Amino acid sequence: MKVPSKVSSMADVKLSRKEKAAATRRRILAAAHDLFTSAGYQGATMVAIADAADVAVQTVYFTFHTKAELLGELFESSVFGAAGVPPPDQDWFRAASESVDLDEALLTWARGVAEIAARVSPLRPVFDGVGPGEDVTALWERGERLREEGYAAFLDQLVDRHGLAPGVDRGELLDVALVLLGPVGHRGFVEDRHWSTDAWIEFSVASLRRRFA
Repeated sequence: MKVPSKVSSMADVKLSRKEKAAATRRRILAAAHDLFTSAGYQGATMVAIADAADVAVQTVYFTFHTKAELLGELFESSVFGAAGVPPPDQDWFRAASESVDLDEALLTWARGVAEIAARVSPLRPVFDGVGPGEDVTALWERGERLREEGYAAFLDQLVDRHGLAPGVDRGELLDVALVLLGPVGHRGFVEDRHWSTDAWIEFSVASLRRRFA
């Protein structure tokens, strides 16, 4: 019978510890999401998050250091999704960018960004409830700047290929996309007015399509 080597056993232990740490991190993030969205930033204490995640509060601090960093990590994970990579590096974004058909490109892209908006939308009130001067106030603004840059880069590609309708400029096109296919659009259409996700996406795509040549 072959006896496992000491090196192999140590590697297994390290892998197990890494997997356990990752699982703990996911559990804390899930608990934080539930508490932030139900109790707000002030109401979601680190102790309450630790209790909900079934870990010691010291573990939460060791993993995320501060509540502001925890919210920032939660925001980032909501944007990156299960893939854990920035949107421009995900398959749906590449497919939309490479499509030569305008309608297909818009719909593929809209579905991708709509998924992100749906995950991020519940966090908007959390940021709105943070007092002035808090460390997290810049997180949302930075996220919105990055979203605007990403939207502009993609839409500029389409404008260069297909052109704009008479009287429409790139600024108008970008504004429509940012409002309709973002957290505000998701909250207004899906959460408040109870549109289906497909109906919201289709309406948004149609609004964008009319602004191309």
